[in-house]
Amino acid sequence: MAKIESTFKNMALSLTLIALVSSALLGFVYEATKEPIALSSLNKKLNAIKQVVPEFTNNPNNEMYRLPTGEGDSLEIYPAKKDDVIVG
Repeated sequence: MAKIESTFKNMALSLTLIALVSSALLGFVYEATKEPIALSSLNKKLNAIKQVVPEFTNNPNNEMYRLPTGEGDSLEIYPAKKDDVIVG
């Protein structure tokens, strides 16, 4: 097998090929893990709410709203309801 001459063109082509394969793999892994990560985050929030709020029947994450503060930031509010009555 003949040795390929080391030139700028060959190095640039090799680097481009490696970058394309790496970015394709990264995109595939991102798409494969996006939904499980979102579900895990949602379950983590709901479990934290369950620890501090009495029993509720709604999904507080679906009714979340932001309350602006005086410092230009906002608070996320997760209203927990039982039979359409706010319990926390």
